[in-house]
Amino acid sequence: MHLFEFALGLVAIVTAGSIITTTVKTVGAAFVRPHHAKPIAAETQAGPAEIEGLREVIDHVSGRVAHLEDERDFYKDLIESPGARAAIQPPDASASDT
Repeated sequence: MHLFEFALGLVAIVTAGSIITTTVKTVGAAFVRPHHAKPIAAETQAGPAEIEGLREVIDHVSGRVAHLEDERDFYKDLIESPGARAAIQPPDASASDT
């Protein structure tokens, strides 16, 4: 019976060692820092024409956002003051979303 207990104990120790090794490797892999990519070379910098194009797009989007904010305020006022619905004028229709 002592041989069986010895073999069972040996298997338990080997299994516990294997579990501990796997756990340590998994935890270690979780804390490894990923390699950072090298910075992009200077060849990808935008030229003056691209910057001007971006400015135009930003101006266009800003105008559309301002128009949407006006509409939002109009409808908010319309919902919040049902007694004054006749006095509220809709926002300027000349600023269209194109």
